[in-house]
Amino acid sequence: MILVIVEIVKVILFLMVVLSVGGLLSWVERRMSGFIQDRLGPNRANVVLFGRNITIGGLLHPVADGLKMLFKEDFVPEGAHRILFVLAPFLAMLFVLMGFASIPFAQSLNINGYEVRFFFFDFDVGMLFIFAVSSLSIFGAILGGYSSNNKWALLGGVRAAAQLISYEVVIGLGILSIVIVYNSLSVVEILQKQDSILFGFLPNWGIFIQPLSFILIFVALLAEGKRAPFDIPEGESEIIGYFVEYSGLKFAMFFLSEFIEIIFIAAIITLLFLGGYHLPYLSSEDYINAVPFVFLVFGILPLSLSYFAFRYHKSVSFFLILLFIGIASLIVSITSLFVSNETLWAEILVRISQMLVFSIKTGLVTFLLFSIRWTFPRYRFDQLLKISWEKLVPISILNILLTGFLLL
Repeated sequence: MILVIVEIVKVILFLMVVLSVGGLLSWVERRMSGFIQDRLGPNRANVVLFGRNITIGGLLHPVADGLKMLFKEDFVPEGAHRILFVLAPFLAMLFVLMGFASIPFAQSLNINGYEVRFFFFDFDVGMLFIFAVSSLSIFGAILGGYSSNNKWALLGGVRAAAQLISYEVVIGLGILSIVIVYNSLSVVEILQKQDSILFGFLPNWGIFIQPLSFILIFVALLAEGKRAPFDIPEGESEIIGYFVEYSGLKFAMFFLSEFIEIIFIAAIITLLFLGGYHLPYLSSEDYINAVPFVFLVFGILPLSLSYFAFRYHKSVSFFLILLFIGIASLIVSITSLFVSNETLWAEILVRISQMLVFSIKTGLVTFLLFSIRWTFPRYRFDQLLKISWEKLVPISILNILLTGFLLL
């Protein structure tokens, strides 16, 4: 019974965190686009408290977007397939969330004989599960375009299907090379094998032993996530997209699932190529020694950002939030120095540190994805397919052959 309650709590906490971060990423993308384009970004949504306009650095914009979509008219267009039209946004959200099921965010923790795992399922073929779920996530776009009774939406769905088929091949071949190197399909085992040193000085991370696979999978996941410069299914200047007939909460689910998929893509890159929650040159047994350093870094980052929030954006509320997070992390960093390594609290701090390390790595990859979004122009549809079939697929096959030859 206790294990069932623990799993239910894990699901609730996971949904709260992922959905909140997904909504927050809409603000992050606007802020980054403003920074890249030399403008302020979102800063208009506000509430008035004690005669002052409180904007929290633009963080009220996702709240305003949510309220707007909640009260907008939600309708089904005439001639649309009602069941599939309603089902499509739910499938888009469901399959993206399912992808996180076998991703370990930290080591398991034993509490009085009960094993608390920081993931949901440990499949022996976890990589195949991730590969399958990432393929299914496109069904929301395909069904949304097909069921809308709109030619532009249908064209977006067809583009999404062609894009999926093209780049799923690249992802499969890239994952195969990783599986060959680590000799396992288990996500947990692949992560454990990255907790070592290669050639006596190099972390045994995927990005160092399979750099070509890193580039191939990164590009393919970017395309499968329908992110610019591969956002062909929703090219606003051409066809509007597969969600053209959606509004209200159904559109919000498509919108939010896209940002959650960014987190999923960044988590997969972190898991396979950046060592997951591992730190370089530090084994899992010695992780307790790095806890103060992890919290120190996690405290310095918001403190640095608080300066820019106050200096350049004049946002006192956002400055105070970042200042509080930074000071709290520094307090935990100092307190952890006085915690005995043999206690349960030390083990809990280690797991929190591992989740923070995983989050920081995932955040850096997300930052890179957003930078690409506002840097490169959109490809034409024929160029998109040529990149996959004429360049990436042959390189992927060559990479597998080369990997097998080197391991013989």
